[in-house]
Amino acid sequence: YLRTFIRSVYISLILEGAVNLRSLHLNDFVGEYPDITSMESLEVLSLYHAQTKSRRTLQLGRLDFCRSSNLDTLFLGNLPLNLLNLNQAVQLRVFGVWDCRQLETFEGLEALVKLERIGLRACSSLLQFPSLVNFPSLKKFELRGAAKLKEIHGFANLTGLEDLVLEGGEELRELPGIEACTGLTVVDLSGTSIGDCSWISVMKDLTFINFSDTKIRSVPDCSGLTKLSKLRVDNCPALETLGISNFEIRATFPESLQVFTAENSRSLNSIPHFKSESALYYLDISGTCVQDLSGVMDCKHLQKLFCAFTLITSVPDLNCLAKLVVLDVSGCERLTRMDNLKGLFALENLDVRGCSSLFALPDLGMSKGLTAVSLLNSPLVDPNLVKLPIGSTLVLDIKDASDEY
Repeated sequence: YLRTFIRSVYISLILEGAVNLRSLHLNDFVGEYPDITSMESLEVLSLYHAQTKSRRTLQLGRLDFCRSSNLDTLFLGNLPLNLLNLNQAVQLRVFGVWDCRQLETFEGLEALVKLERIGLRACSSLLQFPSLVNFPSLKKFELRGAAKLKEIHGFANLTGLEDLVLEGGEELRELPGIEACTGLTVVDLSGTSIGDCSWISVMKDLTFINFSDTKIRSVPDCSGLTKLSKLRVDNCPALETLGISNFEIRATFPESLQVFTAENSRSLNSIPHFKSESALYYLDISGTCVQDLSGVMDCKHLQKLFCAFTLITSVPDLNCLAKLVVLDVSGCERLTRMDNLKGLFALENLDVRGCSSLFALPDLGMSKGLTAVSLLNSPLVDPNLVKLPIGSTLVLDIKDASDEY
């Protein structure tokens, strides 16, 4: 076993004769690729080239594993490769490539039928990827920042796939056969061009979903996903509904959901009703066209509610939200009153800046944790009628604003 941080152009000299070496980690190394052709016993290899100017001296080209028949785990980072030859690494189970921005293709990857984990990040030149049919044992597939990759085939064969991350795959528009991956627990398709996500309804083991920055128009009914804890659909300009249609907003989300964000999904105009049994504690619908917040009235576990720059005109009675710590309605120019709010004992942060139509605040005297309230650009509120807990500050002018604001 050898782990070294030696920064030397002669790193290969250290490895001369190391024929029985089983594990090699070279972090921040400087110079040419080490010669590993004589290390047939190698099982674990990690190569991370240093972020220095000398990186430019490395020759653009291949890294050959033709004699690495025992290799189980391989990590490569920051190497100027345009081709990897993995033909003989038939025992490879874990494979990761980070920040190899010139890598265009893999040679022999389809022969690695024992792969269980594939993690590729910032491989922005990658043009093609072998069919996933070749990897029946694959459990985790991560491919981030492959902006030029247009298609991935073979999902129908991955019945054991658990984690799927394709973040930043700008050219990916569909995933043929994905319906077969019913064992998925994590799905992150953020930054892709995916427009249809109806298939997630059959993924009963899902715990995390991220469709942010995609082209989806709706989120299907997720009420059957009883393990789902986080759902993110931020910056989805085409997203209009959370349910079946504009005319039927039903119980779309399971009680297990803890975090839901749809920030800046500007076509979204409504949210479903969250039941009192809901585990939801974090909700962000800022920058949407939502007009009605009544769906959260019974959400007794809610701690943070962000609805800034929405079209709400009023805030419903939230007396059931005894755990609410943060309420952000800043920039809600149509909001006129909030004086019907009661029982916000846990409230610590209330943001009403930029509410130009607001003329009444609730009695905040019982919100003992509240340290300050800013009325910047909310000119209609009479500061003499605002009731704050002892020691709390009312910010009326920009010169009075604390660093928090």
